Amino acid sequence: GAYGDASPELSRTKLDEYTANPNAVRLPADALKAGATYRFTITVGFASSMRINSSATAELAVGAQDLVASVSGGVERTVAIGDTVRLDGSGSYDPDENDDDGDVSYAWTVAALDGETLELLSDEPTANEAVLEFVPAESAGWTGGATYTFALTTSRGARSASTSVLIF
Repeated sequence: GAYGDASPELSRTKLDEYTANPNAVRLPADALKAGATYRFTITVGFASSMRINSSATAELAVGAQDLVASVSGGVERTVAIGDTVRLDGSGSYDPDENDDDGDVSYAWTVAALDGETLELLSDEPTANEAVLEFVPAESAGWTGGATYTFALTTSRGARSASTSVLIF
């Protein structure tokens, strides 16, 4: 059948609403599900009988948008050894809101400014959560006066996005 058997977001009622003007079909930005393919068929003919008509079919594949990775509070921070550091990536999101891809996951990594990847977050319980909170201590390997790059990678299904923050 037609009219949204596989996609309830495009029901017959909604399709009638979107095609109220017989000369144009205008769909809102969120009317079609990302990752789905839709087939549209239009038939035109004489309104009085529809005996003489012509049809055309088009398939529309809706692509997925990129995830958005975001850390609140800016791209640079200055902290001291012993200060509590809180990096909040909870503003990251999936513009498609495609729950079929599972939950959004988070991974924080840290590197020294020279590019050396560090294991300083390996014992941090929040390294795989939206909000990373920790206290840098020299005994744990942190160096005062150094610059660190914290990267947040968000993932959902096969898609991912990254952003970073410099900590001085």
